[in-house]
Amino acid sequence: MNLSPKDLGFDEVTECEVHCEFWRPIQLKGIENNNEWIKIESLDSFPQKTILCITCIFLEGTGYQIGSSRTRTPDDLLRMWQNAELTHYKVIDSNPPIY
Repeated sequence: MNLSPKDLGFDEVTECEVHCEFWRPIQLKGIENNNEWIKIESLDSFPQKTILCITCIFLEGTGYQIGSSRTRTPDDLLRMWQNAELTHYKVIDSNPPIY
């Protein structure tokens, strides 16, 4: 196809990740791992220990709502999922690096 980001109206510096001849819009960064969001589809999707996480519910037709970041037990998350209060969660690193 041999088109550059500029040919398609993207600013290569601010809107794209460029790796040799491959590039993509920067808005797609993290798409490989869903930006670390975990979709709850079964009981296997729950963590085995208490975690610090952000919770989220996707409401059809209205977008989504993100809850606050809190420490939650697997039982908390299970109850929320069973009550249709939760569809996804994202683990927060409770010990971020200091630099």
